Amino acid sequence: MIKHTCPNCGAQLDVPDQYAGQTIKCGGCGATTQCPLESGPPSIPVVPLEGSSPPPPVQDGSKAQAVASLVLAILAFACLGPLGSIPAVILGHFALSNIRKGTMPADARGLAMAGLVLGYINIAIIIVFMLIMPAILLPALARARESARRSSCQNNLKQMGIVYKMFANESKGQEFPHLSSTPGQLMSAKDEIYPEYLTDRQILVCPSDVDSSRRVSRPEMLVDDESYFYLGYAVANETDLLSFCEVYRERMSKGQPLDGDLQVPAGKGSCGGSVIFQLREGIERFFITDINNPAGAAMVQSSLPILIERPENHVPKGGNVLYLDGHVEFVKYGTKWPMTDRSLNALKELDAMGK
Repeated sequence: MIKHTCPNCGAQLDVPDQYAGQTIKCGGCGATTQCPLESGPPSIPVVPLEGSSPPPPVQDGSKAQAVASLVLAILAFACLGPLGSIPAVILGHFALSNIRKGTMPADARGLAMAGLVLGYINIAIIIVFMLIMPAILLPALARARESARRSSCQNNLKQMGIVYKMFANESKGQEFPHLSSTPGQLMSAKDEIYPEYLTDRQILVCPSDVDSSRRVSRPEMLVDDESYFYLGYAVANETDLLSFCEVYRERMSKGQPLDGDLQVPAGKGSCGGSVIFQLREGIERFFITDINNPAGAAMVQSSLPILIERPENHVPKGGNVLYLDGHVEFVKYGTKWPMTDRSLNALKELDAMGK
């Protein structure tokens, strides 16, 4: 017997000696081959039978890759997220490749495809989530940051209210600090409050002011009206404020200080009189219209502004206002005095005198 190995399918053939050197047919794959004269490798190339095809590769019958792809894809939705979806897609592609090669059963294709589809869907959801979340979170974070800055600004003004009260309690006639004699500087005179009463000049800069860091780095800019306007006079409405602005422009042009009550034409002063009163403790009694109302003094104190913030610092546009009774209120721009267009423009015109 001649031992012969089929070069096509690798089957071991036992060929009788009488067929040595003849063309024989493999019983396993049906291919024809030349039988050697003696046992050994064939010397003639294999000539496949017409219409025959090579045998399929050997399959191990395992669907592990396809099953793992599907399981990971499901877990990606449950808890793993991208840690599950990315391996699921990789294993799914490997499984499909092995199915095409014939090394994995064809019925594993459904499992592999399911793992691929679910994996890609999870990845797509994650990408969309990452693109959308900044658009959702950034405005919320901006609002939270602005809310924190607004609260910090209110605390600054409350501290300034304490500074002014301390100064008034120790000054002659319980007067508040005088307005700065520098034209366009609508702030209390620096030498009167700093450093005896005001130890930290940074509280005169609103945290929401876009130039706050630049001003903090330049101490000479801190005791100024870059964030807040200080008038030093009792103005209860827009008419009083406009009258004050007229007197301010006139006195600054003549180099005259504002160091006491201001005499104005009749009807243009506080409460329609001829005097604009300098801020002092007890000034509210000049504005009480109903002497029988026990809450009248408190109502007046809660409406006389001491510091008025520039409205550009916050979103929505508006500013914090410190009132005579010490409370601070955020007033939206255009809703009520002093956050009105006419009043703020008048103050900005005064501020421009020092530019």
